[in-house]
Amino acid sequence: MLTANGAGLTTGGMPTAMLLSPTGETLFVANSATNNISTYTVKTDGTLTAGSSSATTGATPLSMAIDSASHFLFVANQGSQIDPASGTVSVFTIQSGSLTPVAGSPFRVAAASAPSGPGPSAIAVTPDGKFLYVANQFEGTVSSFAVDGTSGVLTPVRQFWLGPRHPVWQSLRTAGFSM
Repeated sequence: MLTANGAGLTTGGMPTAMLLSPTGETLFVANSATNNISTYTVKTDGTLTAGSSSATTGATPLSMAIDSASHFLFVANQGSQIDPASGTVSVFTIQSGSLTPVAGSPFRVAAASAPSGPGPSAIAVTPDGKFLYVANQFEGTVSSFAVDGTSGVLTPVRQFWLGPRHPVWQSLRTAGFSM
């Protein structure tokens, strides 16, 4: 049996994903209609307190990941299939539950010459925080990035094509990454 614990809180438009920090002290909610992340403090009794502000992302945030040291929050922004520049990854530093965009964020997922948007829809970071993988729904690909451990800046490494009918998220799980 489930029982309510406290009063409901408002969030941005169309919450699509949520992620609890490794410490369990902060909850992040991605809002795809308002293109932002809402933050909440998790109290010891499990109730939530809304943060003082939200962090702006790229277009249509769908998935989030946090490095194991809780330094960075990574957000997959799906964007539009007709706009190659709209599929991005936003990166934020995390400090006391507050989010600050890193220099250059959001980072473009598609190559500059790409004819269409890749559609980032899921994201995973390696346990050591050195690499980030992005599942691209519109292309059937996975993009990999090197993560600068000090600044959080992303550098493209490689893109893997998985085929038009291959479920990208399943490939990442098979490789040992959870989403």
